[in-house]
Amino acid sequence: LQAFLDQEKVDRRLAWAVRVRVATVLREGQRLRATQVELMGLVNSSLRDALSLQVRRRQLVPHPFLGAWARIDSSCFKSFMDNVMTEREMKRGDVVFLDADEGSAMYFVSDGALSYKPGPFAREKLFDESDKRLQCHLGEFCAEIALWYEWSHVGTMTAVATTELAVVDASSCTLELLYRHPAAEKVLRSYVIGFARSMREQDSFPSDLCYDIDYHELMFGLSLESRVALSEPLFRQVGSGGNSGIETPALSKAQVGKLTQAVAKGQDIVGIAGAEMVRFTVVAAIRVYLSDQPELLTAAIDMSLEIPQGHKFLAKLGEIEASGVSRGGCVLPGGKRRSQETTRDTIKRIVETDLRPLIPSIDFRTKEGRSRELFFKESPTYG
Repeated sequence: LQAFLDQEKVDRRLAWAVRVRVATVLREGQRLRATQVELMGLVNSSLRDALSLQVRRRQLVPHPFLGAWARIDSSCFKSFMDNVMTEREMKRGDVVFLDADEGSAMYFVSDGALSYKPGPFAREKLFDESDKRLQCHLGEFCAEIALWYEWSHVGTMTAVATTELAVVDASSCTLELLYRHPAAEKVLRSYVIGFARSMREQDSFPSDLCYDIDYHELMFGLSLESRVALSEPLFRQVGSGGNSGIETPALSKAQVGKLTQAVAKGQDIVGIAGAEMVRFTVVAAIRVYLSDQPELLTAAIDMSLEIPQGHKFLAKLGEIEASGVSRGGCVLPGGKRRSQETTRDTIKRIVETDLRPLIPSIDFRTKEGRSRELFFKESPTYG
């Protein structure tokens, strides 16, 4: 390096900056690429294709939909991988995209980290600079909206360390590519329609970042046919051994059969979350307040203010089954979300069928005062 700098008569300050940057990168360590492994040239093309397919699928695992979609049709995904997916290495300080740039790509962080600086039109401009939502780390992704919309970025994304990105670029995708694989294309179309619908909702805030996208909502909004198609390759993976990039539960044939039937009936959906095969369940819980001054309570909710202490609210203390058996408990009124329902649809159904007959004057809001809690736990039925 020094010989080259001397040869080109680079001035001392610039040469020093170059040496510092090289030393920093070397300290961070380098991930190997397939092209850097000399012996990979001895592997035949079919094995190299299989290896690339597994690597690309693993890169998409963090995305609940794309991680499962990549397993529907290997031939389709290979075409998708060859035409749409690339890898990009970014050094510290390199810019992934700039504010106001036209976007067409989504970025998965395979190694390293990115930092986002909101522009004047970004919803995140009010965030503190240290807000973790402005960071994109290993196993995370950003700019999905650029895949499905004509989109101009509203902030600048920069690498904060040597970073490897898996890039999915919609500008390289043709309809002909997808039409050759109708089953996978139909599932992808179902997801894109749902994504577009979610971006048009009143409380939606399109962004370069993906932290506010409710992917469980999107998965539940898929057609039944699409949900079955996404689950089938995951069921085949159960008990098959090997390393597919996802962790699958140890289920018996009877359990797999029962879960398969539940998915086919629209009762459940199986997908990927946190590199694990999971069964998604969404439960809506509703807090119904009793107030002598409902207009003040409504105003507080409309302005996203804290509800004053002391307000009574409705709780369910038990239920009597059709068999006459009673079960005690203390929970908020609510219920599970049904197939292709949005969260709003679920809340509206529960209010109209369960609560309004008891409280005819009930007034409910699905936009204000909402909160969301996501957690994983073992299923008593499936583990």
